[in-house]
Amino acid sequence: MCLIFNKPGSLRQRASRRLLLVLSAPLLMVAPATATAQLLPMWEAGLGIATLYIPDYRGSKNYRNYTLPFPYMVYRGDKLRLDRQGLRGVLFDSDRFYFDISAAASVPVNSRDNSVRAGMPDLDPGFQLGPSLKINLWGREETLKFINIAIPVRKVITTNFSRYEGQGYIANPLINLNYGGFHPEWNLGFAYGPIYTDKQYHDYYYSVPARYATEQRPEYHARSGFSGTRATLTLSARRGDYWYAGFAIYDNLNNSVIRDSPLVETQYSFLIGVTASWLFGKSDQMVLPRD
Repeated sequence: MCLIFNKPGSLRQRASRRLLLVLSAPLLMVAPATATAQLLPMWEAGLGIATLYIPDYRGSKNYRNYTLPFPYMVYRGDKLRLDRQGLRGVLFDSDRFYFDISAAASVPVNSRDNSVRAGMPDLDPGFQLGPSLKINLWGREETLKFINIAIPVRKVITTNFSRYEGQGYIANPLINLNYGGFHPEWNLGFAYGPIYTDKQYHDYYYSVPARYATEQRPEYHARSGFSGTRATLTLSARRGDYWYAGFAIYDNLNNSVIRDSPLVETQYSFLIGVTASWLFGKSDQMVLPRD
């Protein structure tokens, strides 16, 4: 697989590189953890490489390959934690409830390279960030055997890093099931849930204003509401200072409010990624694992 950009050294290329680091979030979220309550380093650091195969946007038949390096970092503080569950500023934490930070990203799309968008404005890279409430239903995360519910709500911003524009909000409540320990080195996770967005978000990706309408691409005005469902399967393994991980995401747009958009070519989309990382540093200070 190869890394595809529009123009070497262009602003769009630099933006792509930055946002692809966030696109690797599903890989980083399956980073290794321990299945016991043994002491762990306060922090660990490493480097990795990820390969992604993703569509231009949900509902697009146009797929691209990306390969990129990324940093790996774990920090196990009392109030700030960075680990396989992402960045968590612990505003409230208990055995059953806690808040953390949810992030996601989307790649830029050059409309000249996407047949159904030909003649329309390009799509800038997108970045999503917001709070997420998690509710623990069974088990504990430090044992790698747990079930929880996550309710993230994220603000969406598109940017070419010279200008920034808000593109509404997205919510993706989901249930997470994680089973570690079925093999000493392996960890398996599954997540599933619906996606809801506001009109501004759907407008940006799926509306066709009258000035861009053609015989093959009729005028279309998206609305807010149900945006389909998403299922994510993750698998990771750690061997010494090396860890390996992969994910597969399945998007289903059936019964969504944007299923009839002329920019939606398929009701089904897949995202696939694999990664390998080397952990080269860790702190001398040891702490007990924390959720």
